[in-house]
Amino acid sequence: APLKQYCGYYMFRGCTSLTQAPELPATTLASSCYMYMFYGCTGLTSVEIPNNVTSISASAFYSCSNLAEFIVSNEHTAYSSSEDRKVLYNRNKTTLFAYPSATGEFTIPDNVTTIGNRAFAECKGLTSVTIGSGVTRIDGYAFAGCSSLTSIVIPANVTYINNHVFFRCD
Repeated sequence: APLKQYCGYYMFRGCTSLTQAPELPATTLASSCYMYMFYGCTGLTSVEIPNNVTSISASAFYSCSNLAEFIVSNEHTAYSSSEDRKVLYNRNKTTLFAYPSATGEFTIPDNVTTIGNRAFAECKGLTSVTIGSGVTRIDGYAFAGCSSLTSIVIPANVTYINNHVFFRCD
């Protein structure tokens, strides 16, 4: 059944048995999903972003380590996903919002200009990142908790790095 209220802070926090995101209502109340909505939902493997949802906090999927599929229609006006559906971007793929299941090595495409807040946070299996030449901004906590991260290449054109980008990167 669709949710009857807006999406609020920590709405499903710690719901580790949640495997599928609930259907959001087609109302203006659902147009904005706030911070940490699915925080710690480690059972969540797939999320469909409905066309009516036009504002998602970059940290909505924080610590969802098994979230490996973002389903976004080609008609969506605000969001898109990578070809393998593992990465959530804005519509024109200039902002990387979330890649919660990132592991190993990853290269951020050159068309990306912004790495969003907590985009890779708690990706404990992420070992190496090469940031594409288009990136100019890295938002807060982008790589926080990436405890296996041993190498990152930051191009000279990055002019803004927010607070705590590498917090708890042992």
